Amino acid sequence: MNIGIDIDDTIIETAEFVTPRLSEFLSPNKDASNNPFPSDPRLAADKAREMIFNKEAFEKIMSEIPPKPDAKKIIGKLKAEGHKIIIITARDESVYKGAFEFSSRQLKKLGIEYDKLFCSFDKRKICAEEKIDLFIDDSVENLQMVKGAVKKVLLFNSKANKKQECGFTRVSSWKEIYDFINSVKI
Repeated sequence: MNIGIDIDDTIIETAEFVTPRLSEFLSPNKDASNNPFPSDPRLAADKAREMIFNKEAFEKIMSEIPPKPDAKKIIGKLKAEGHKIIIITARDESVYKGAFEFSSRQLKKLGIEYDKLFCSFDKRKICAEEKIDLFIDDSVENLQMVKGAVKKVLLFNSKANKKQECGFTRVSSWKEIYDFINSVKI
């Protein structure tokens, strides 16, 4: 089976770890003299600061995030059982500096085994090209995008999606993902 897997909030607990740091970065204090873009009419200060955060602080902060419980073990087990693991993340160069290189190093550091890594917002295209059978992501929007290009999808529960109605099969752990894979014929 070809299994596509998102990184952020699927393999690692990104939002819970990054959100407080992003909040601190965006408003160390509300004094206008701290705004690095006081004369930039193209961008609101917070949006500009978020872009700086993504480009400058991304690697340092993201490299500290541990994998979700059992992610490394279950992904390794799936790969050992002959499944093809394709990591498909929306981290790309338009938002993050060195996204592919960083993601590759991060996955290696975490011990996450995989066959291919893609950094792109066009997850549907990659799923179709790679003939993904099962796609796992925490984003309802991403799953809606890939629907039709894959046979099955799983929504990894997160604080961001818990109130979203979507009709997708939800999972809360990597053990649930493993059990699902072993219970379905794809």
